[in-house]
Amino acid sequence: MPRISSIELMRVPPVKYVGVTRETALGDMPAAIGEGFFALGEYVKSRGEILAGAPFIRVIRQTAAESAYELCFPVAAELPGEGGITPGTYSADMAAYALYRGPYAGIAPLRGEMDAWMSENAFAPAGGYVEACLNGPDVPEEELTMVILRPVRFVSEKKK
Repeated sequence: MPRISSIELMRVPPVKYVGVTRETALGDMPAAIGEGFFALGEYVKSRGEILAGAPFIRVIRQTAAESAYELCFPVAAELPGEGGITPGTYSADMAAYALYRGPYAGIAPLRGEMDAWMSENAFAPAGGYVEACLNGPDVPEEELTMVILRPVRFVSEKKK
């Protein structure tokens, strides 16, 4: 049961966050993500802050073997950077949106569906994918529930 919603267009308001960038082999991503999110959580707590939304991953670049990505914790207050942790604001005027449930390995086919939806609806990518997991690390991988976004821009008339 990979995609659990239709693919839709949504507006995405700006989100302040603190983040850390990683570049790893695909097989090393789960451990790197866990370590990175743990470090961000400790940093946010040390500043007396709490999350202002679901943590998310901004995909910067991905190949069949490796991925570059930024792990992000949404925060209400602007926090200073420290070490490899940097503040930022994520903004995408419009994005293609879908809900997904299942293991990480199943996300690639959904990305393909979203790319096809963009083409069919006269949109082009305007940034990398953003993925937010809505349940915690103790959930079995096949039960992960995620929001998948892809910033888009309008390009032409809708294909028939």
